[in-house]
Amino acid sequence: MRYFPRFAVLVAVVAGLLWWAPWRDRIDALMTADDLRLHRVDGYRLAYPESWQVRSGTNQDGLGYVEFNGPATSDGAHSGQVRVVRQDAWGHRLQDKLAQFRVAASATGRDVTRDEPVSVQGAQAAHRFDMVTRETTPKGVSVRLHETEMFVLSDEAMLLDITARAPLEGTEPDWLPRVLESLRVDRQGWFLLR
Repeated sequence: MRYFPRFAVLVAVVAGLLWWAPWRDRIDALMTADDLRLHRVDGYRLAYPESWQVRSGTNQDGLGYVEFNGPATSDGAHSGQVRVVRQDAWGHRLQDKLAQFRVAASATGRDVTRDEPVSVQGAQAAHRFDMVTRETTPKGVSVRLHETEMFVLSDEAMLLDITARAPLEGTEPDWLPRVLESLRVDRQGWFLLR
């Protein structure tokens, strides 16, 4: 019985070291390829191509987003773009959001080529849509885009809407699977050291 307090302290120290920020940074670095940079905030982390520009803002619904933009192509489109919109305290099921998206995609003429649940580490549920869309660039050129939209719901009712787009050149861009596979949902809270 007298060894129990020592054992409890040892367990607490080991648990603390596992969550200590420098160790987590080293683990994150091992999980991120050399040409990717890690974006980590309270609630999720995502890798993106190192040469891309990062900007953040608020969308028309008042929700915060972060956007990762690749270099512009000759016609003015981004060579790639990833946008993460975060909504805390989502009060519905993920299925409700998916139904909304399917209706909107159909109404706007998007050609959905993939519609399936996916696994995201740390998420309660996640779903992916792939489609072909069309956009007019700032230079006035109409460009066909490969677009992937993922909806991810955390245990804390945080809803992430991740949109990844690139000009359509017959196949999905090589960075897309690496970026989407890097997504991790983390527990939120002040008690987690960074």
